Order: sequence, then C-alpha cells, then structure tokens
Amino acid sequence: MAAWDELFETRKWRVMKEVTGSREVAPGVTVTFTAGRFAIDGPGAFQSPLSFNKGKGGVLLQEVASGKDVPGSLITIGTAMLNRVKAAGALT
Repeated sequence: MAAWDELFETRKWRVMKEVTGSREVAPGVTVTFTAGRFAIDGPGAFQSPLSFNKGKGGVLLQEVASGKDVPGSLITIGTAMLNRVKAAGALT
C-alpha cells in the first residue's frame, strides 16, 4: 500500500477524462468508464493503493509532470479520496 505523502505531497495528478466506454476485465465482470470515472458491474471490485478496502467505483488518475503524462503512473482511487486529493492541491 502506498503512503499518502508518497503519492500526493509533491506529485500532481489529473483525472483521465478521455477514458470512456465499457470493458469486460474477467468473465462476468464489466468496468464502465465515463470521462475517467468508473463503475464495476458484477462480482468484481478494485483496490486503491491507499486503502485495503475494495470498492465498486472511483476515478482513474494519471500523474502529470512538466505538463505531460508520466508513463506507467495510472492509479485508481475512490470518489471520497478524490475530494481529499483536490483539497490537498494535488489535482491539476
């Protein structure tokens, strides 16, 4: 599990709003994306790097540095955590 300060103290993130559509990720488990927000249909769940709790929806965050996306830095977080990221000023 990643630490809050490791992810959000000095790094900047954006919601990947260009991601829209549905994708079956396992038999009977479909993830629906709408402008970077997602919901999981079926028996599946996602786990945030900040929590041991499993959720059924949230947002995709992409790290940004010098105005460009940082390859390989995509993370998922729950909607409640998104509000905390915004309040910390880590969202661009």
